[in-house]
Amino acid sequence: MTGEISGKTIWDSAGKGGLILGGVTIGFMALSLLLELLPDNSVGTFLTTILNFFIWAAKLFCCVYVLFALMRKFTLDFPGADRATVRKFGVITCFMSALIYSAFTLIYFLYLNPDALAESFAAATDAYSSMLDSNSMEALEQMQGKMPAIMFFANLVYCTLFGWAASAIIASRLVKDDPFKQ
Repeated sequence: MTGEISGKTIWDSAGKGGLILGGVTIGFMALSLLLELLPDNSVGTFLTTILNFFIWAAKLFCCVYVLFALMRKFTLDFPGADRATVRKFGVITCFMSALIYSAFTLIYFLYLNPDALAESFAAATDAYSSMLDSNSMEALEQMQGKMPAIMFFANLVYCTLFGWAASAIIASRLVKDDPFKQ
């Protein structure tokens, strides 16, 4: 029955799942960005650090749970799907989600809050200026303009690889292959 599941069907289902998973990830990013509104004193900084950790942990848990739920729904919609097909669905879902999340990150740092990167680079320059020579400082300044693109591709690769690993684990739990099936 696996032959009945076309690549188009997998990509269609994975695209919809990627929108959901990407939306969840962007929602948690928005929560993290809201923490920047806390005061910049020592208590605010400590509270921001603690809350960022809890948001990161909640994002990790929710993303894995949503991926599990999407993959489970896929196996229920297509009961004849084998482990490789379910894993492929999960990987494509994570790739689509990573693409959406990375695009949002790029838009955020290019258009919504371009000063965020400049502030980060200014803080890094202040912190490490005594340890860096003039060539290193110049390289750091040249890299600043390329950071949104670097972040886009780094997020895309990281999220896709994480999704590949999570999909492989989840698929092995959801679909038990029959060794006697040919």
